[in-house]
Amino acid sequence: MDLKTSQILFPTPLLLFLAPFCAGIAIWHNGLSLESISFAAALFGCYIWLEIKKHQDKKRQTIVSLIFNFVVFCLLGSAYSWLSWQICLNEHKDLLELAKNDSEVIISGHVLKAPTPVNTNKDLQEGARIYLGSLILHNPGADTEMTGQILVTLSSISWQDIACGDQVRLKAKLKKIRNYKTPGTFDEERWWASQGILVKASVNTTLDVAITGHSSWSRELWPTEYAIENLRSAVMKAMQKTLDKNKRGIAAGLLLGEKSWIDNETREFFAKTGTGHLIAVSGLHMAIISFAVGGLLYKILSRSETIMLRFDILKLATCFSMAAAMFYAVLTGLSPSAHRAMLMIFAVGVAFLADRPKHILNAVAIAAWALLLLEPLYLFNVSFQLSFMAVLTLVLSARLQNLIVTKAPDPDFSQKIILWLAGACFTTIIATIGTAPLVLWHFQRMSLVTLPANLVLIPLATLAILPALVAGMALLPVWKSGAFFLWNIAEHLIKTGIDYLSWLASFEGSSLWLPRPDFLCALAFSSLFILFLSLSGKNKKSQILLCVTAISLTGLGILMFSGKKLFRNSGSLRFHVLDVGQGLCQVVEFPDGKNMVIDTGPVSNYGFDAGACIVAPFLRQLGYNKLDVIMLTHPEADHIGGAASIMNQFQVTEIWRTDFSQDQNAWRNLNSIATAKGIQQVFFTGNENICISDVCLRFLPLTACPYVTNRNSSSLGMIMTYFNKKILITGDMEKDREECILSATEDVDVMVVPHHGSATSSSEAFIAKAQPEYAVFPAGYHNRFHHPAKEVLGRYEKINARILRTDVDGTISFELTCDGKLIITH
Repeated sequence: MDLKTSQILFPTPLLLFLAPFCAGIAIWHNGLSLESISFAAALFGCYIWLEIKKHQDKKRQTIVSLIFNFVVFCLLGSAYSWLSWQICLNEHKDLLELAKNDSEVIISGHVLKAPTPVNTNKDLQEGARIYLGSLILHNPGADTEMTGQILVTLSSISWQDIACGDQVRLKAKLKKIRNYKTPGTFDEERWWASQGILVKASVNTTLDVAITGHSSWSRELWPTEYAIENLRSAVMKAMQKTLDKNKRGIAAGLLLGEKSWIDNETREFFAKTGTGHLIAVSGLHMAIISFAVGGLLYKILSRSETIMLRFDILKLATCFSMAAAMFYAVLTGLSPSAHRAMLMIFAVGVAFLADRPKHILNAVAIAAWALLLLEPLYLFNVSFQLSFMAVLTLVLSARLQNLIVTKAPDPDFSQKIILWLAGACFTTIIATIGTAPLVLWHFQRMSLVTLPANLVLIPLATLAILPALVAGMALLPVWKSGAFFLWNIAEHLIKTGIDYLSWLASFEGSSLWLPRPDFLCALAFSSLFILFLSLSGKNKKSQILLCVTAISLTGLGILMFSGKKLFRNSGSLRFHVLDVGQGLCQVVEFPDGKNMVIDTGPVSNYGFDAGACIVAPFLRQLGYNKLDVIMLTHPEADHIGGAASIMNQFQVTEIWRTDFSQDQNAWRNLNSIATAKGIQQVFFTGNENICISDVCLRFLPLTACPYVTNRNSSSLGMIMTYFNKKILITGDMEKDREECILSATEDVDVMVVPHHGSATSSSEAFIAKAQPEYAVFPAGYHNRFHHPAKEVLGRYEKINARILRTDVDGTISFELTCDGKLIITH
């Protein structure tokens, strides 16, 4: 590597000390887990490599000093994370105390941001989502000022009827934002914490909310923020009037980073084609806005000889470019990707204004430092990770691109087109490979049509659609008809893009659902890929290392994409009761590798699908992309709501179910999906016996209970036996069914308590007959049914059963070994 390249890639300690600082953040938030320790080890390797590159022509530091520096900055990262988190907790401590009470409070506050539409089902009216700050708690005796912010969902008020700056008074239950404690699922708690939100509330009736005033200023809202947020709201309202809903969603996503209007079908098109980054404001969007403003101003100023003589118009244009980048980043809500792009533009711009060398990796490091100092939790944000990983790999691949894509001395038009296509293909491939471990880790999905999709959509979106949207926004205050004309052009272009994506997504195998890779495997792949791009290959030693790295990358890539686990125990039966909220899902892993999903969790009226958001990620976390059996106990939305998503995302061999209420809409929908996918359906009437890999399943009487007629009591139930250990599956059985199966019940080790612990189930006679050692209550956190009932908990405590609850303990996992041991593993 020549001196110039070395200076560009490894110029200052900014990037060097970022690695241990990130390691410190990860260790403090995740503890000394395998993931955080291996992440720190990888960053230490990166740190050593950067030191070697930085000091390759000088005397290198001793290993002791390297370790000392790494440990110091690692401790600084941990200390800073602790301090930041304590400040956040202290700010929200009163709100968190109120959330513990599970009772309604009357509270008022200031709307701090432009309200956004609530993404609801088509049958429901669009509500509003607001950020409420400058809070006052109204008590009978006196009012109390409170710090912190609340995320409030108003289902009874349209987002257009409320504005930033409104004073709002509401009555609601405050709830702490809480994760579904199921491995592999989205960390909602940490994501909202990075936005400064720990508590949320929902208001469902107009009687419980009132707008009491309006102000452009408060202790948490500055006039400049007020002006920008109201501009954002005005643009959204204008789009509401002008554009069709689907096209409006894409337009708002491209221009403002607001995706509430995008329906699930359109989101699926973007996910299948690997183009989701286009509807998240990123460096590409920011660069276009910045260069357009700077370039336009430069052209205008260069026409005046007087201005050119008195000012450096290139630096003047650079200042306006930076201002445009900052304004646009704030307008789009300052997402991590927008933040990163703005800071990188500022870093390069300031270096240019100060006549300093413009180092790309310096700009990346400055952006990362600024974001992590602002909020250390950004490190765990998928947008932050993907954004920085893509930029890092593209910067490091510049040398490789110059070797592969060789420019002719004086290319003609056709050669320029070929060079552009080659460069675009190279960039897309490098970014896709570089971000593949993160995409698989977070989404477990890989698009096979990302290259043709991005080659068309990126130029269309950035060179045609986005400029039309930005120009329309600029014209909106002065010439509405002109703005709407440009937006209509953008709408037609968006339709063309969606049609193209729809066509690509229609191909069989356009995208693959894959098991979640092992963390160590994904980390090793990312580290080796960065090493591969960093190697110069000019001497024999480098060439040998380059070949070894390429071979290792190939092997790790095959292992990562296959989803094979590096460590997987065998010879045991594993049984998991998932935390899916107020619903039920159980997963069985048989000793021979087969699997079974018993119920699939709920789907809510507002579109939250536990099958897609909780059950499927958990199954892929375990390493599965095929299911042998889905057993559905009965047709209730909290038990089979997620079945459609599971059937669409996994290859399913069989569905086990009863024939109760065949005319139910839920059954009809599942029948149509099963028929279309060729999934065999097996109907059970009770008393069947089936053995799978030394595990015997004895189904409890069903049709032999003629007086049992409701759906809950008609649940398909069974006793699962592995050697001398037994698990009782009950569904939503009620007392009449319990009485009917009493003679078929026997002592069990684990019982999934009937009907979530409802008072209509778990009779004393049934509990006395089963005598479970462990009683598992599948219930939602602070659910409206108040499950489990106190008297039911008392009955199980009376027989000294160990109580386990998904709303308290999260997902509960048991391991039944072949030597007769029963172990709680999670």
